[in-house]
Amino acid sequence: MKLSGIILPAILSAAVLSLSSCGHKTEKSATEELQETENAMQTAAETQATEAAGIHSNAVIVLAENEQLPKVDGKPMIIDFNATWCGPCRQFAPNFEAVAEKNAGKALFYSVDVDKHPALAKQYNVQGIPMVLFISPDGKTDSMVGYRDESEFAAIVAAHLN
Repeated sequence: MKLSGIILPAILSAAVLSLSSCGHKTEKSATEELQETENAMQTAAETQATEAAGIHSNAVIVLAENEQLPKVDGKPMIIDFNATWCGPCRQFAPNFEAVAEKNAGKALFYSVDVDKHPALAKQYNVQGIPMVLFISPDGKTDSMVGYRDESEFAAIVAAHLN
């Protein structure tokens, strides 16, 4: 997060300097530079949101865009539906990851961005995030919505695994 705090001001400084340092540029060129600066700022903001959400551990499988949840027999699935723009989701992510690491091998833990997987969110009736969906090996489902601290979430997971 500190890195993005340095990168964003650097990008802005470079953009201001490049726009004001050369008077020979055409209006189209300046517009193109402004668009590039806006794109760079958007990329920096997305990077900052990803860093704030935390880099997912090996215990959590991040469902890539256009990827589907696999049909897995024998192990429960615990799915965190979230979004990068959601503050409570970013706060909950480290708790989800910590509990996933402690329960590795007992269940499969997935992170699903609702913006990248709207059909999956609709399929599981996600109406608020963060939402954790528990799918037992026999297909029964249960869910919880909202932020939970690590110890509370660990107790909920333990109840679903027993």
